[in-house]
Amino acid sequence: MIGVFRERSALQVPALLVLALLLKMGYTAYQLPTTGYPQPGGLLVQWINQHLVGHYSQPFLNVLCLLLLLGSAFYANVVANNRRLFQHRSLLVALCVLLFSSLFPGTNVQLPALLVLPLLIACFAVLTRLYQTDKARSHIVNAGILAGLAYLLYHPALLLIPACFVGLAHMRPFRLAEWLLLLVGLLTPAYFVLAIEFLTNHWQPARHLPQWQGTALAAPDTLYWWVAAGMGVLWLLLGFASWNQQTRRMVIQIRKNWYALLFIGLLLVPAMLLWPGHLYGVLALLSFPVGCLLASTFAGEGKGIGQLVFFWLLIIATAVVGWGWKSGAM
Repeated sequence: MIGVFRERSALQVPALLVLALLLKMGYTAYQLPTTGYPQPGGLLVQWINQHLVGHYSQPFLNVLCLLLLLGSAFYANVVANNRRLFQHRSLLVALCVLLFSSLFPGTNVQLPALLVLPLLIACFAVLTRLYQTDKARSHIVNAGILAGLAYLLYHPALLLIPACFVGLAHMRPFRLAEWLLLLVGLLTPAYFVLAIEFLTNHWQPARHLPQWQGTALAAPDTLYWWVAAGMGVLWLLLGFASWNQQTRRMVIQIRKNWYALLFIGLLLVPAMLLWPGHLYGVLALLSFPVGCLLASTFAGEGKGIGQLVFFWLLIIATAVVGWGWKSGAM
């Protein structure tokens, strides 16, 4: 079945939609705590709790989460194909984003993080245009605005800011003017937000500062979690091994695109320790860079039985973990 998503076929999109429906339909029954989404810092969670939670039914919000996740998966797939991260166009990235989120079920209902996820994908898309462009300044400013906005809306996205500087340094030779442009772009959303708060007599600049909430990973110590974590680590190792083989045949531009993506993923990982109560929200943000790397597992030229067996093993693992999460054991 994995060949349907790897090779060009008229059944790709319908098959992915059917698989997404089977994987995600159970999450429409999720119930939020009465206090709404927990606050990691940022404007988005507060706004959602005040204007959406309690005003709309819980199934509606859950369906909205799933639609955002599906849309982000397709958007991530388009960006990955446009940046030629793989030799052939396919739907593997969208598939792996959906499977990764199903392997860690809480990511499917993290509305604030899922609203910020498209900003992260767009930030990568803008950064990777810098390698060959005659109009770098507009892209640099846009990348800064996207990263700064993502942080203001959802504080666990803070580490996307240093990822932008790393991406800029990797894509272009050092020019102080361009680094200052990036800094201006990063500060622009904060400038407008603070100006609006000052003019409307809601001046509270301290709430926009990051508030670290811990230094230990708050993962549930259950059998279902260890099944998900073990399968995730195995999948990541297989994906990295396959990606390492494929990079030998890549031109330098595609390698730079990959390195920018991996830097974003690596720099976001510590957010799981800094905001331990929002583990699933950070995993939702990581679903793009991790999903692209995981897609390498199935992107190889070989069509052996191993890929097919591992794909169905993933399906079984997601079903087991999903059952454990819905029964309250995870």
